[in-house]
Amino acid sequence: MKLDTKKILGILGATALALGIAGAASARPGGGGIGGPWARLIRSLDLSEEQAVQATRLFHPIRQDARQIRRERRENRAMLAEELGKKTPDAEALHRFVEEAAKERTRLAHRAVDAFLELHRGLTPDQRQMLVDRLQKAGRRGPGR
Repeated sequence: MKLDTKKILGILGATALALGIAGAASARPGGGGIGGPWARLIRSLDLSEEQAVQATRLFHPIRQDARQIRRERRENRAMLAEELGKKTPDAEALHRFVEEAAKERTRLAHRAVDAFLELHRGLTPDQRQMLVDRLQKAGRRGPGR
Protein backbone atom coordinates (compact mmCIF):
# COMPACT_ATOMS: atom_id res chain seq x y z
CA MET A 1 0.00 0.00 0.00
CA LYS A 2 1.45 3.35 -1.05
CA LEU A 3 1.74 6.19 1.49
CA ASP A 4 -0.63 8.93 0.35
CA THR A 5 0.67 12.20 1.79
CA LYS A 6 -2.11 14.24 0.19
CA LYS A 7 -4.72 12.06 1.90
CA ILE A 8 -3.01 12.50 5.27
CA LEU A 9 -2.81 16.28 4.81
CA GLY A 10 -6.45 16.39 3.70
CA ILE A 11 -7.59 14.48 6.78
CA LEU A 12 -5.55 16.76 9.02
CA GLY A 13 -7.15 19.80 7.35
CA ALA A 14 -10.64 18.37 7.87
CA THR A 15 -9.67 17.68 11.45
CA ALA A 16 -8.74 21.31 11.98
CA LEU A 17 -12.16 22.35 10.70
CA ALA A 18 -13.94 19.89 12.98
CA LEU A 19 -12.00 21.08 15.99
CA GLY A 20 -12.66 24.69 15.04
CA ILE A 21 -16.39 24.04 15.04
CA ALA A 22 -16.14 22.21 18.32
CA GLY A 23 -14.20 25.20 19.69
CA ALA A 24 -17.41 27.19 19.90
CA ALA A 25 -17.79 25.82 23.40
CA SER A 26 -16.86 29.12 24.97
CA ALA A 27 -19.86 31.03 23.65
CA ARG A 28 -20.81 32.91 26.79
CA PRO A 29 -20.71 36.56 27.74
CA GLY A 30 -17.44 37.75 29.14
CA GLY A 31 -15.43 35.28 27.13
CA GLY A 32 -13.55 32.56 28.87
CA GLY A 33 -12.80 29.18 27.42
CA ILE A 34 -11.13 28.81 24.11
CA GLY A 35 -11.30 31.55 21.55
CA GLY A 36 -11.19 31.10 17.86
CA PRO A 37 -13.39 32.21 15.03
CA TRP A 38 -16.43 30.04 15.84
CA ALA A 39 -16.55 31.15 19.46
CA ARG A 40 -16.21 34.78 18.35
CA LEU A 41 -19.01 34.24 15.89
CA ILE A 42 -21.38 32.94 18.57
CA ARG A 43 -20.40 35.64 21.06
CA SER A 44 -21.11 38.26 18.41
CA LEU A 45 -24.78 37.21 18.37
CA ASP A 46 -25.40 39.06 21.65
CA LEU A 47 -26.83 36.04 23.45
CA SER A 48 -29.17 36.48 26.38
CA GLU A 49 -28.07 35.01 29.69
CA GLU A 50 -30.37 32.01 29.12
CA GLN A 51 -28.96 31.45 25.62
CA ALA A 52 -25.42 31.74 26.92
CA VAL A 53 -26.12 29.13 29.60
CA GLN A 54 -27.59 26.86 26.94
CA ALA A 55 -24.53 27.36 24.70
CA THR A 56 -22.22 26.49 27.57
CA ARG A 57 -24.29 23.41 28.45
CA LEU A 58 -24.26 22.28 24.82
CA PHE A 59 -20.65 22.94 23.97
CA HIS A 60 -18.75 22.32 27.22
CA PRO A 61 -18.65 18.51 26.82
CA ILE A 62 -17.59 18.91 23.19
CA ARG A 63 -14.89 21.33 24.26
CA GLN A 64 -13.56 18.81 26.78
CA ASP A 65 -13.48 16.10 24.12
CA ALA A 66 -11.74 18.46 21.67
CA ARG A 67 -9.05 19.10 24.27
CA GLN A 68 -8.55 15.36 24.69
CA ILE A 69 -8.28 14.91 20.93
CA ARG A 70 -5.65 17.67 20.76
CA ARG A 71 -3.66 15.95 23.54
CA GLU A 72 -3.85 12.66 21.69
CA ARG A 73 -2.85 14.35 18.43
CA ARG A 74 0.28 15.74 20.12
CA GLU A 75 1.10 12.29 21.50
CA ASN A 76 0.51 10.69 18.12
CA ARG A 77 2.91 13.06 16.38
CA ALA A 78 5.74 11.16 18.03
CA MET A 79 4.40 7.91 16.57
CA LEU A 80 4.06 9.51 13.16
CA ALA A 81 7.57 10.95 13.32
CA GLU A 82 8.98 7.59 14.37
CA GLU A 83 7.17 5.77 11.56
CA LEU A 84 8.11 8.35 8.93
CA GLY A 85 11.71 8.25 10.16
CA LYS A 86 12.00 4.61 9.12
CA LYS A 87 13.63 3.69 5.84
CA THR A 88 10.37 2.00 4.87
CA PRO A 89 7.40 3.42 6.78
CA ASP A 90 4.48 1.09 7.36
CA ALA A 91 1.89 2.57 5.02
CA GLU A 92 -0.90 0.42 6.46
CA ALA A 93 -0.16 1.62 9.98
CA LEU A 94 -0.16 5.24 8.83
CA HIS A 95 -3.44 4.80 6.97
CA ARG A 96 -5.00 3.12 10.02
CA PHE A 97 -3.85 6.04 12.13
CA VAL A 98 -5.40 8.53 9.70
CA GLU A 99 -8.66 6.60 9.51
CA GLU A 100 -9.01 6.29 13.29
CA ALA A 101 -8.21 9.97 13.78
CA ALA A 102 -10.70 10.95 11.10
CA LYS A 103 -13.46 8.83 12.65
CA GLU A 104 -12.96 10.39 16.07
CA ARG A 105 -12.89 13.91 14.72
CA THR A 106 -15.90 13.27 12.51
CA ARG A 107 -17.89 12.06 15.54
CA LEU A 108 -16.88 15.23 17.39
CA ALA A 109 -17.82 17.44 14.43
CA HIS A 110 -21.25 15.79 14.19
CA ARG A 111 -21.83 16.44 17.89
CA ALA A 112 -20.85 20.08 17.36
CA VAL A 113 -23.24 20.42 14.42
CA ASP A 114 -26.07 18.95 16.51
CA ALA A 115 -25.25 21.40 19.30
CA PHE A 116 -25.26 24.30 16.82
CA LEU A 117 -28.65 23.20 15.53
CA GLU A 118 -30.05 23.08 19.05
CA LEU A 119 -28.62 26.52 19.80
CA HIS A 120 -30.01 27.80 16.48
CA ARG A 121 -33.53 26.78 17.50
CA GLY A 122 -33.26 29.13 20.48
CA LEU A 123 -32.01 32.16 18.53
CA THR A 124 -34.28 35.09 17.84
CA PRO A 125 -35.01 35.98 14.21
CA ASP A 126 -32.61 38.93 14.52
CA GLN A 127 -29.86 36.68 15.89
CA ARG A 128 -30.42 34.19 13.08
CA GLN A 129 -30.10 36.97 10.53
CA MET A 130 -26.91 38.19 12.22
CA LEU A 131 -25.59 34.63 12.02
CA VAL A 132 -26.38 34.39 8.30
CA ASP A 133 -24.85 37.79 7.61
CA ARG A 134 -21.66 36.95 9.47
CA LEU A 135 -21.33 33.54 7.84
CA GLN A 136 -21.73 35.11 4.40
CA LYS A 137 -18.96 37.57 5.23
CA ALA A 138 -16.90 34.71 6.65
CA GLY A 139 -16.88 33.08 3.26
CA ARG A 140 -14.57 35.86 2.19
CA ARG A 141 -12.30 36.21 5.24
CA GLY A 142 -13.04 33.69 8.03
CA PRO A 143 -15.90 33.28 10.56
CA GLY A 144 -16.41 35.68 13.46
CA ARG A 145 -14.44 38.56 12.00
